[in-house]
Amino acid sequence: MLELAERRRGRTWIDRTLRPVLTAAVARGDWDFAREVCRRYPFGLSIPVTMFIDQMVGDADFGLDTIDDVARQDSYFRSTTDWIGRSSFVHMLAVVARITGDSGVLALAESNAVNILSSEHQPNQERAANLTLAIVAVERSDKDPAERLYRSLVSADQYYAWPLCSDRVLGLLSQTMGNGGQAQIHFEDALVFCRNAGYRPNWPGLAATTPTCCFAGMSQDGTKAMSLLDESLAVSTELGMRPLMEQITERLDRIQAPPLPARTYPAGLSHREVEVLRLIAFGKTDREIVEELFISFRTVGNHVSNILNKTNASNRTEAATFAAQQGLT
Repeated sequence: MLELAERRRGRTWIDRTLRPVLTAAVARGDWDFAREVCRRYPFGLSIPVTMFIDQMVGDADFGLDTIDDVARQDSYFRSTTDWIGRSSFVHMLAVVARITGDSGVLALAESNAVNILSSEHQPNQERAANLTLAIVAVERSDKDPAERLYRSLVSADQYYAWPLCSDRVLGLLSQTMGNGGQAQIHFEDALVFCRNAGYRPNWPGLAATTPTCCFAGMSQDGTKAMSLLDESLAVSTELGMRPLMEQITERLDRIQAPPLPARTYPAGLSHREVEVLRLIAFGKTDREIVEELFISFRTVGNHVSNILNKTNASNRTEAATFAAQQGLT
């Protein structure tokens, strides 16, 4: 398809071809092929897909340069008649914002979704825009929009599967609305869909992000939840999804480990923060800490920020001095 699009020598043809090609690659977790396509055609959906993959495998931080790239692609989609491509782009932005916690990108996704709904559009474009606004409502814990969007999405006939399947979004909306039982039904339906469709990246994502209360309802003895987590850990390990591996491993540890008296550390530091602080004291960079503790860049950044705040240190050197003074090294 891409070869035929290239013969047309038109970017619009390539944009339209990138959607099904990248959808299939992302759905099966074929990151290498998706990245190869994105490098070959560095425009349109390639920018948010690259960001999505980087965050899923824990390979990159989310910086201002990337936001500038997003803004450029946003300007491109605004200037074309490719509304399907634009709605896909906007929905992917919302998912990236959810992964990264970047409020600027979330606001950009929201404004674009509102613009799509206020213009002439097709039903599938309306659904993509509403799914985008649903993610915005979930991220902001905004109950009223969550209820309105839930009613709209649950009554629609189409099933949206990229990059978050509809039932997963409906489960998140239900959770935001405070309806745990309804959320559990949607999360389990999403899991069945992802398994049957071979939609692998969403599988461990569901295990890592499904609320604990929903796991508790899966079985009285927790056997089903354990089985799901073990299965999902195997998938996320195979696909190299480090942030999800970290979340799933922590969940398994909490379920399996007997309750132990918590050790207290100076300045209210947690055990993991002390581990990071020790590596900082040894002069390790963030990348070396990622490799040492097998966690994502974003998690390391959060730990470093917490350490500096709790120890009243203005930089890593002062934090290292604090560690030495407290005998933590």
